[in-house]
Amino acid sequence: MCLTSGLTLPCNINSIGGNEDTLYLIPCDWLDNPAFTVLGNGELSAIAINLIASGGVTGFYQFGVKRDSLGYRGEFAGEAPNLYLEQTVTLTVPKMDQTSRNAIQQLLKCNCGLLAIVVDNNCKQWTLGVSYNEDCSKFVCRGLQVAAATSEQTGADPTADPNEYTVTLTGIAFELAREYSGVIPLA
Repeated sequence: MCLTSGLTLPCNINSIGGNEDTLYLIPCDWLDNPAFTVLGNGELSAIAINLIASGGVTGFYQFGVKRDSLGYRGEFAGEAPNLYLEQTVTLTVPKMDQTSRNAIQQLLKCNCGLLAIVVDNNCKQWTLGVSYNEDCSKFVCRGLQVAAATSEQTGADPTADPNEYTVTLTGIAFELAREYSGVIPLA
């Protein structure tokens, strides 16, 4: 099992945003098949989790991040008609400690592909790591993988020391991220 916990950051860290900068992750191999309910307008409204595959975990792990540090970028690559979307999510976890270290270490070891839901500053929820396949016949979770991770704590100047972890997740989809309008089930 590649994930066993998320990371909830304490409210007394003034650099933490609320709902504006939140990331939810779940391994793709924990999802039922079919895993998604797609509404007529293209939004996803429900995600089905396979409780046997997930070891009884009933939802996503929430990752709190540093305010204004959660970034999502989707960039099309390839040539028509074989375009694909390179999805990149970058998150920064402030205040290095053992709990945040453990959560980041789990992400580094997770090679099963992760479905991500990113909550933007407008409280819209976007799904990453999932799209229709190349011929649009099936909705699939390819997942995001950890592409890079850094930790930074210089100790030279306590007022300027970043004291944080930065993780970049990347994946490929065949369409833009879809909005998720349902309630995010939490582990």
